[in-house]
Amino acid sequence: YISDMMVDTFEEGAVISSCDDIASIQVDMEHSYLGDLDIFIECPNGTQVLLQAQAGGGTFLGEPVDVEGDFSAGTCYAYGWTEDSTLGLMHEGNVTIMSYTDTQGNAATGNILDEGFYAPYESLCALEGCPLNGTWQFGYTDLLGLDNGSACSWGIEFNAALLPDLPNGAPSIGLNADSSYWSSWSAALDVLELSEDGNRLDLQTTTSGMFNASG
Repeated sequence: YISDMMVDTFEEGAVISSCDDIASIQVDMEHSYLGDLDIFIECPNGTQVLLQAQAGGGTFLGEPVDVEGDFSAGTCYAYGWTEDSTLGLMHEGNVTIMSYTDTQGNAATGNILDEGFYAPYESLCALEGCPLNGTWQFGYTDLLGLDNGSACSWGIEFNAALLPDLPNGAPSIGLNADSSYWSSWSAALDVLELSEDGNRLDLQTTTSGMFNASG
């Protein structure tokens, strides 16, 4: 499974200069056998970091449909990776023995990995020098048959300090409009003058009464 995400938020030529530039990598996913999976992130220049290597035995991710031959998506849980995680690797994480009803109505019981941010199998520091803009890829390889799973969504949280500067301060409010125009006026009104910026419209009429002009 591979999913692409195009990033074009940053200044042209900006690169990851330290591990701190990636605050976290996140995924909502489910699978009926953590021990099947190699999970990775790949930056736009092709540098790949292994987030989880095949280990963990029969631990569930989320609430999968653990029925042989049924490839229906289960219920995804929120997992992620950060360089400063205190939870250790995914296959070292806490599990909760839980009974649940899966998305297809089947009763199931499994050792479900607790949600949270885990340590990456390979350091995220290996991504230093990667372009920030471009196509990022998240993926995993299922190395054994029978069990299956799915990813509901994924994302990367970059260090907010990397974002381009945004305009600061409140707008200046004065008598002049930022932009203006006149769209219509009564047929009984003749235009004497319309300023180039649309801020002023002079009209006249030879008929008394109430007339409409909108802008």
